[in-house]
Amino acid sequence: MQEVAEAPSAPDDGGGRAAFDAFCVREWRPLVSTLAVVVQDRPTAEELAQESLARAWVRWNRVRVLERPDLWVRRIGINLATSWWRRQLVSRRAPAQTSATATAPGPEPADDALLAALGRLPARQRTAIGLRHLGDLSVAETARVMGCKDGTVKALTAQGLDRLRRSGLIGAEANDD
Repeated sequence: MQEVAEAPSAPDDGGGRAAFDAFCVREWRPLVSTLAVVVQDRPTAEELAQESLARAWVRWNRVRVLERPDLWVRRIGINLATSWWRRQLVSRRAPAQTSATATAPGPEPADDALLAALGRLPARQRTAIGLRHLGDLSVAETARVMGCKDGTVKALTAQGLDRLRRSGLIGAEANDD
């Protein structure tokens, strides 16, 4: 006889649902902004953010007691974004298949050049800049999310911002600390 896996149960609601809802409202914008820079596509970033928060909900009883549940969710988002990029690379190598796809609205026109420049950065530089400047995380928090040292975050951010400065899209006043 084959066993059927049960769907994960929602956390017991001893106030957990209200806390989770508040957490989602607070974290949605920085999470989506960061992931949009990483994957270069806002609708995909929103899907990844939703998946990250869904995973947090399933584990909310454990996640909510973490010192920084927001960093846990961002780490999950970055992992999902990395997996998404890998799938994109594999699909590009596969024979082309024709399919009708709806095009989602893109970024605001003023953001096109900046998003294009960010898209030309290596993934780790793009991730560091996204977490630091759009996700509004400190160097230490970014290092924790990326699983690297503070110095690596500083170097990646400085290198990425330097490339953006050379492209003329940001001024010399852009701060990389």
